[in-house]
Amino acid sequence: MRKFLAIFCLVLLSSCGSGGDSDNTGKCSALELTDSPAEKIVNGTPCSGLTKSPVVAILKNTPDGKTGLCTGTMLSPNKVLTAAHCLDGAASIDILFGVTADKFAYVTASSWNIHPTFSRAGFIDDVGIVHSPVSLPVPNLPILSSSAPKIGDKVSIFGYGATSGGAEIDGKLRAGSMTIGGVDTGKIYAYFDASYSNTCSGDSGGPMLLQVGGQQAIVGTTSYGSSTNCAVGELSGFSNLQSPSTQSFIRSVAPDARYQ
Repeated sequence: MRKFLAIFCLVLLSSCGSGGDSDNTGKCSALELTDSPAEKIVNGTPCSGLTKSPVVAILKNTPDGKTGLCTGTMLSPNKVLTAAHCLDGAASIDILFGVTADKFAYVTASSWNIHPTFSRAGFIDDVGIVHSPVSLPVPNLPILSSSAPKIGDKVSIFGYGATSGGAEIDGKLRAGSMTIGGVDTGKIYAYFDASYSNTCSGDSGGPMLLQVGGQQAIVGTTSYGSSTNCAVGELSGFSNLQSPSTQSFIRSVAPDARYQ
């Protein structure tokens, strides 16, 4: 498989978090993964137990031979939700998934779909679906449709990206938490302060999860950050999966996705 240390990373964003306790927001346990006994980085926690992880890594291979890292979430055994900018301009896409507690295998995608009205100007409709040619042996997550995310909701974020601006990406899944600071039809926004976590390079396409009725559901996907340093005060933008345009797109290309 590819070595993460050889990756030329996208400078477009996320972080990580998820399970059993009453408030597991921002914890690996929200996805029934194990918190690693390692130092927290960028207010995130490294996760292990990757065979249970619906959060996978996405490698975008471009025609010029470069590779960029993003994050995705399994919607069904062979469909992965990620950001459109993680797929735009790709020559091929690889999906990396857990096959042991801390090791990956990969499969090359058979195809992918980018939201038809995606625009890098403002990262409008920044959503895409990757299709695996085989069913992957990892869990999947539902999309939240029964209630709307709102300002003040505490959410979990997950990703394989950097732990700070300019840091080397090590390819580890991490979990963190944020508080929703704004919601509109197409986007969910969160500000990074020192008490919570933030997204960073390589986390693009990763899930924002909200616990509803004891279950984790996807409310958004990491789209962009207001700076490249992932520092305190940054604004992170997430694609709002309850946007009618986004819901229509996902239902058309991933009809086997689950909803909660």
